[in-house]
Amino acid sequence: MPFGDSIDGDQIGWLTSGSPDEWRLQLVPRHAEQGPPLSEPLADVLLGWLQGRLRVAGLYRFDKDELADAATFWSPS
Repeated sequence: MPFGDSIDGDQIGWLTSGSPDEWRLQLVPRHAEQGPPLSEPLADVLLGWLQGRLRVAGLYRFDKDELADAATFWSPS
């Protein structure tokens, strides 16, 4: 059951086998074959991807300098 995608067309979703507590994440890169399901929780997968630690063939890999340059912070006035 897909629930999100990247700007590049990569998809992320749940493998809906068993009860919802047992569902695992599945990444489907646009430019590579689908790999095995992921065992980490969603928050850990997203954080690992943004930190450049998640390695999935075909999925864009961020580097720490790129993220630091793109990060913006603001304070409501």
